Amino acid sequence: GGTVVFATFLGGSDYEEAGGVAVDATGAVYVTGSTSSEDFPTTPGAFDRALDGHSDAFVVKLRSDGSSLIYSTLVGGSGHDSGKDVAVDQTGAA
Repeated sequence: GGTVVFATFLGGSDYEEAGGVAVDATGAVYVTGSTSSEDFPTTPGAFDRALDGHSDAFVVKLRSDGSSLIYSTLVGGSGHDSGKDVAVDQTGAA
């Protein structure tokens, strides 16, 4: 915990809040939380790419050096949705 491996910005033009972070065996970083941004970055083929209500949960996987998104999706309905924690198994599945 004494060395910064990378720092990056994740979000859109409105409000984001991280709820949980995990790291897999390869060093990839998983983040979940809540967004109110219509332009939160999602990746092609994502489960959901559009904000559905006031806020949606998000699940993101970043490369181990923080240089890019491996995947990013929104999850939620018409209310206030938020990811509170994330876990990763031995296969790298969140």
